Amino acid sequence: MSFLRRFGPISVTYAVIAFLTRAYYLGDTLTYGNDILAFSRGYSDIPVNPFWEFGHLFWRPLGFLFYKLLSAVLPASLGLDDRLVCAIGLMGFSLICGWLAVTLFYALALQFTSSPVLSYVIALSLLCTNSFLNHMHAGHAYVPGVAFLTLGIWLMLQRGSVTLAWASGAALACSVLLWFPFILVVPAALLVGLLGTGAPARDRIRFVALATIACLCSGALGYAIGAVEANALSVPVLKAWFLASRHGILPNRNLPRTLFGLPRTFVFVSDDGVLFK
Repeated sequence: MSFLRRFGPISVTYAVIAFLTRAYYLGDTLTYGNDILAFSRGYSDIPVNPFWEFGHLFWRPLGFLFYKLLSAVLPASLGLDDRLVCAIGLMGFSLICGWLAVTLFYALALQFTSSPVLSYVIALSLLCTNSFLNHMHAGHAYVPGVAFLTLGIWLMLQRGSVTLAWASGAALACSVLLWFPFILVVPAALLVGLLGTGAPARDRIRFVALATIACLCSGALGYAIGAVEANALSVPVLKAWFLASRHGILPNRNLPRTLFGLPRTFVFVSDDGVLFK
């Protein structure tokens, strides 16, 4: 009952907004479906298997798991296209992770502010940002990555056991395994654990050290599995595997990308950013 009283309002709000909105941009959702189906049917590119893309290492494997589960559950009489089944699995998981991220944001805000109203506004602000609202409906790894990152931070702020420290580090690693650029945020997340509680300094340092070890071990294990599965077993192929995740996008014009990309995170601007650039 306590859980319902605390998280009921923000959960109901999430359900209503999710029901009333949709994604205006699905991006690579169908591409992921094609890769999942190709893997399922025994096809792969040599020397690098696209199923284990470096940038979204565990996203397609997760989608493959959802595809198999849904194929076993959904009646054949529906006549659903296999790509649609893949998309349903990825998009459904993204919606669940969206709820988890918003709920955890509420819990974190409540921990720091002790105000249910202010915490609700903070969580609602995350939910209503343009990028979050769009991608929670799409079959992308971004919102699930945010959910695992937020889970890692929330676990880190709970004064608990060694198990919590390991779980926190593993959650942070999962966010990176879903979308590699989250590796840039992990040090800040660990810093929150170091400075964000009133526990004795020795306990905080020990907890964050264990979480860091767990994150490194989990991430290393994940990428070792990915490298083996992607046939990236030599330095040149490892480099090609890493560079392939850029999809031909060169690291140039970073300032214009930032100037127009940051506002687009919060507000829908359609194609106006392209016109301005």
